[in-house]
Amino acid sequence: MRRLSLILYPALLLAAAGASAQEQKPNTLPTEPQPAPQVQVTAETPAFQFYEYEAEAISGGYRMSNGWRMQVASASDGIVAQIGKERPIRLIALSNNLYATRDGNVSMEFNRGPLGEDMLMSYVPTGSLTAERVVVSTSTTLAQR
Repeated sequence: MRRLSLILYPALLLAAAGASAQEQKPNTLPTEPQPAPQVQVTAETPAFQFYEYEAEAISGGYRMSNGWRMQVASASDGIVAQIGKERPIRLIALSNNLYATRDGNVSMEFNRGPLGEDMLMSYVPTGSLTAERVVVSTSTTLAQR
């Protein structure tokens, strides 16, 4: 009989504690329903229409501010750029003057500057352990197209 009381006593204490915890809840009014999050729906912007002749206008050789030389050739959906003897990089057209790789690690903007002969390239260096983006440009005195 002693064992039974040892088992029942803690169970009764737990039940009483739960009941008293329920009784101590403050009397609160139900909260007003929260408004649903607002979603704005807009028409899809039309895709940029790329014409290969636009890329032909920027094709050619470039000498960059860091000493690199780059060749740019037109492609069916953008350009192909090759720096020195490195492997060619395919960039797709995002606008008339802006091209980027599909992963976004390399971007090039053409027709900059007062004469439209400057180019700005930015890229994420491979193997870098930090978050960085390198920007290299041409100037009107260095650019050769």
